[in-house]
Amino acid sequence: MYIERKKQKDLTEIFKDTDILYINGIRQCGKSTLAMDFADKHGFTYLSFDSPALFTSAKTDPQSFIHSIQSNIVLDEIQRVPEIFRYLKILVDNQRRLPKDKRIKILLTGSANILLLPTLADSLVGRMMILFLYP
Repeated sequence: MYIERKKQKDLTEIFKDTDILYINGIRQCGKSTLAMDFADKHGFTYLSFDSPALFTSAKTDPQSFIHSIQSNIVLDEIQRVPEIFRYLKILVDNQRRLPKDKRIKILLTGSANILLLPTLADSLVGRMMILFLYP
């Protein structure tokens, strides 16, 4: 049985101010469940890098993978494909000319603290909000 978390309402509010939100937390704390529920309720496409085909596609050609995003999306287990962070930055920068309601919103989840990985964190500084999820 799924019990809606208080954070569910926070996600909707956060996306009013940002195009990318990263949900960070330890393994098995409910990140993926929260993201899937949010995706279902708000019309986001849910993709998980636990899928071997999706993982290979994003890892092999991260630029094409990001260019293929046409609507609001959840990318679960993002720490598995750090190569796409640079292309997420480009996507967000290119969208800045659009009105906020026309921009693609991206919800990322992962267990790695990207703030400790300078090359990843630097690419999205000022472009992404981070929400820490606790069990």
